Amino acid sequence: MAHVFRGRTLSEARGAAEAELGPELIVLQKRKVKRKGISGMLGATEFEIEAGRPVSTAMLAEKLRERQEERKAATASLFTPAAYDDEDHPARPGVHDLHRLHDEVRAMRAMLFRMSKHPSRLQNELLDLRRTVDTMMPSATTPTTRTPRLDQLLESSGVDGALARDIVLSVRKQAGGTKLSQPQLIDAYRDALADRIRVRPWPLAADERQLIALIGPPGVGKTTTAAKIAAHAISKLNKTVTFISCDTFRIGAVEQIKRFAKLLDSPLMIVKKREDLHRAVKQASTDLILIDTSGRGPTSANSVETGLADTEAFEGLTRQVMLCLPASIRYSDTSGVADTYRSCSPTTIAVTKLDLTSAPGGLIHGTAYTELPVSTLCMGQRVPEDIAPATAGRILDYLSPRRQFN
Repeated sequence: MAHVFRGRTLSEARGAAEAELGPELIVLQKRKVKRKGISGMLGATEFEIEAGRPVSTAMLAEKLRERQEERKAATASLFTPAAYDDEDHPARPGVHDLHRLHDEVRAMRAMLFRMSKHPSRLQNELLDLRRTVDTMMPSATTPTTRTPRLDQLLESSGVDGALARDIVLSVRKQAGGTKLSQPQLIDAYRDALADRIRVRPWPLAADERQLIALIGPPGVGKTTTAAKIAAHAISKLNKTVTFISCDTFRIGAVEQIKRFAKLLDSPLMIVKKREDLHRAVKQASTDLILIDTSGRGPTSANSVETGLADTEAFEGLTRQVMLCLPASIRYSDTSGVADTYRSCSPTTIAVTKLDLTSAPGGLIHGTAYTELPVSTLCMGQRVPEDIAPATAGRILDYLSPRRQFN
């Protein structure tokens, strides 16, 4: 049976679902909906997750064993107990058991049909299901997929979902069937992470005129990141900057970026439509154009965010569209965010709020799902200090610092 949970963010809705259904829940649908009450009438939105408990093979097997014991007890007076102890030939399930199994199979087919409309989400859920089955039913000739020591490394890094399974398989392949010491396990784990890290020089490394647009969910730190990039460009590289804000929906958003623009003595333009954005870009004459979006995502064909994909409208500019993801984002939530902003044609990932988590799996979750490289790291509120170019070594040390295991 599916249950519906809501939250201001996907993470909040997911947390509510996990609190009731457990961490092994299956997410059937994710969507953005109008918030209930007066705030919803004013246009406020929130995220809604439809989820259910996974089909439990172990629970079904336990019920079958209980029925087998009941049949043994009912006929104990007719035959010796030894007649029922044939371990090589377990009792056949009864008619009611088969009906129940058929019902569960039909329910799973219906769920898969609904999810087939979102191929990437279906693929992620199937990979998670496969990882669960591999963990529950290891082969007699294959080493156990997960170990407590490896689980500790994954948990400390915040790496989960299908990506965690792939990394486990890589570590197991490196081990070659032998038991690794703690230092060897850490080296194998870091090697598996390093193979999946993708980086690109951050946008300010280029000399030509640039357009940098920041997209991503509300509250991820897009405006602060824009201010950091602008302050760095002005103070360190002696570049001129123009701000363009599309965030006319969030209360106080325009005032916030106005303060940054005033402090940096940079022009600011406010746009509400796709054509307004293109017009503002053409009017700007600075070395760098920074676009701060609302976080609502491409809601229509004429929305500002969809205009970011029009490369022809930005002729003469090097275009960078940075998908901002928090460092704490789970792999399953990454898919929903990436799918929402796919039509903006992002080019890189900026990982934000590294200072607010000790398990920054978002450093690699976004890359693993989207195949986009990470270009920028943000780790605090200070402008412009708390921003840095992304490097493979820096990301690896965030995910798996050696000093943590000494």
